[in-house]
Parts: sequence; C-alpha cells; structure tokens
Amino acid sequence: MAKPWTLVSFCAAFVVAGAAGTAHAHESMRRWQTSTPPSHFTVGDQVFEGSIGGLRSYLETIRSTESDLYAKLSPDVDRMQSRMKTAALLLGAGVVAGVGTTVYGLATRPDCVSPPVGDPNFAAKLGELSACNDRGTQRFMTFTGIGLGLLLAGGIGAMAIAPKRSDTFNFVNRHNSLSPRPMRLDLGYDPTRRFAHAGATFSF
Repeated sequence: MAKPWTLVSFCAAFVVAGAAGTAHAHESMRRWQTSTPPSHFTVGDQVFEGSIGGLRSYLETIRSTESDLYAKLSPDVDRMQSRMKTAALLLGAGVVAGVGTTVYGLATRPDCVSPPVGDPNFAAKLGELSACNDRGTQRFMTFTGIGLGLLLAGGIGAMAIAPKRSDTFNFVNRHNSLSPRPMRLDLGYDPTRRFAHAGATFSF
C-alpha cells in the first residue's frame, strides 16, 4: 500500500492541477464564446438568448397573457431542460468515476522498498524490487485505462442525451404553427447591437 505521505502529496498536486485545468477550461470557453457567431431568438420586438434558457425566458413572458400557448409549449422546453440536466449529471459522473478510479489505482500501488546495499541477497531483492515496481506500474496503467473509459462513456452518454439543434428547430416550427407572432432564430447576427458577425446572417 502507498505510504500516507505519498497519497497526501499526490492529492495536493491533483487539486492544484485540477484548479489550473478548471481555470484553463473557463478561459477556453470564454474565447470560444467570443469567437462563436451570436444566436438569438426574436419574437416581434423581443430578443432572447439563442439557448434553451432563452426559450424558457420567452415562455415566462407569455405565461399570463397567452396561457394556452404557454401550456402547449412549456412541456417541450421542460423536456429539453431535463435532458440537459441528465447530460450534465452523466458527464459529471464520468469525470468523478474516471478521476476516482485513476487516483485509486495510484493510491493502492504496492509499496516497493529498495534493499540496502550491504544486504547479502542484494541482487535477488533488487530483482524483487523491479518486479514490484512493474506490478505497481501495470496496476496504475490498468486503472488509468478504466478511468479514461469511464470518462469517455460519460461524455458519449452526455452527448447522446443532450438536446440537439434539431430540437430547437422543432420548437421554433411548432411555435410558429401555433402563434400568429413568428419566432426567428438568428445566427451570426446580434439584433441588440444590429451587428452581423463576419458579415453574415442566417434566420430560421
């Protein structure tokens, strides 16, 4: 079994690495958001974010004034939001299980002790040390592979369950078949600033 101080040192390093990784992920997301063409839903003179949250915000504005339309469309958004939460849970579970399995593989490696130079059986014990280290490395690699598999499974499951762009299109089409006020999904155009990203605008 790994020595306590070894496990503590690894956990400390893991926390630091995780914090750095999280910061890098946030920075990468920020850059992606600023380089991605904006998307918005527009209904009349109202503008909402081009996301499922934006659809929910729109529905809340018609909850009291167009209760029939709200009752017909709200379950669709509820289902998409539920799928988003499930996808996030799957992804989180994959990350936790993957990292936990890898940490377990490292923490439970055999404690290989080097023989003293003056030991009369030094050569034999040196061979035992090498075999012990090989077993520890093999154990760690095995659990790391399992951890990566769990992480990948969580990511694939999350992608399969998460709402797709087609779900958004279906909502917009259903809304427009029920309401006299058409909803548009603008891609590459920010109606709040009247600015076309990269000179292109697409509406659905």
